[in-house]
Amino acid sequence: NKAVPSKLKISGKIGGNKGYSQFAEYLSKNDIELYLDADFTTFRKSSGKYSIKTVFNEIPKQKEYLRSVYSSKLDCDPYYLLSPNKLKQVSDKFLSSAKKNKISGICLSGITNTLYSDYNKDSRVYRNQAEDKILTVIKNYSGSVSLAGKTANAYAAPYMSIIYQTPVYSSGYELFDKEIPFYQIVFHGYI
Repeated sequence: NKAVPSKLKISGKIGGNKGYSQFAEYLSKNDIELYLDADFTTFRKSSGKYSIKTVFNEIPKQKEYLRSVYSSKLDCDPYYLLSPNKLKQVSDKFLSSAKKNKISGICLSGITNTLYSDYNKDSRVYRNQAEDKILTVIKNYSGSVSLAGKTANAYAAPYMSIIYQTPVYSSGYELFDKEIPFYQIVFHGYI
């Protein structure tokens, strides 16, 4: 996201609204589910109005890292995190535009696997409070569209129709004789 994703706009490169309508009809006739991704947590264009802040009231830049050497990727621009206080406002606008475009499935990739605090001096949000705000959004969406999530945390998993990019292997940092898919075992029974 370059900016905070507050509305859904169908790209002209895929045919715009008319092209998407035809595509949606085809999917419906063939009983195929489509989940359009909506990442409400990250954006690249800084805005003090929407960004989280540190305890020093600064807007922190987030970077992607190479785990093997714990160095930031030089070819990736930094990004910012949306304040949990703005999450409902932004997601409600997005859901409204998704309903207008008759979107039946949305993947909430960012909020299903990312939980963080905002130390803005005027309106602090701690992680447990952020989880409540995220759950409010997820419950609101689950009443309107089918949901998918990327490596969904326990608070989001019960509302997902599909969970993708679940960990299949261990990190490889420890020496084990066998890898056991605990995530899949637990979540399969849990869901």
